Amino acid sequence: MLQAKQHQETREREEQQSLLEQMACKKHQQVKQTKRHCSYFEQVVRKQQEQALKMRRQQEERVAKQVEYGKAVRRLVLECQDQLVHKWAICFEAGKHQQQDMQKPPDCNGQLKRTRMQELRASVLPDKYCRAVEHKGWMKPGPKD
Repeated sequence: MLQAKQHQETREREEQQSLLEQMACKKHQQVKQTKRHCSYFEQVVRKQQEQALKMRRQQEERVAKQVEYGKAVRRLVLECQDQLVHKWAICFEAGKHQQQDMQKPPDCNGQLKRTRMQELRASVLPDKYCRAVEHKGWMKPGPKD
């Protein structure tokens, strides 16, 4: 009976030891699984952060390009406006000079016509066109000084 009791106690101790080992093994497996999950979670978070950073940089580049494009367009518009204003000023001045020329006495107009005819001949325009202008009477040579 004593031997059976000792044998029972030994068996219980072995079962308890086996149970403790199983629990330790299970706990160890849980720790390993938790580490794997944490590692995976960290990888996912890191990839998401990298993707978010990449998207933010792309958005910043798009915005910078749009701003630069807007500046270029505004600069171009201002240049075109300046050129247009300059052309208008030139036309206005030419009209003013033409009006002043028309108001001059006839002798001055003759001098003006001769000057313009000389300018026309000095240009790269062929001579036949210059003669045609004289022929039409637009710039008849006036009396020579």
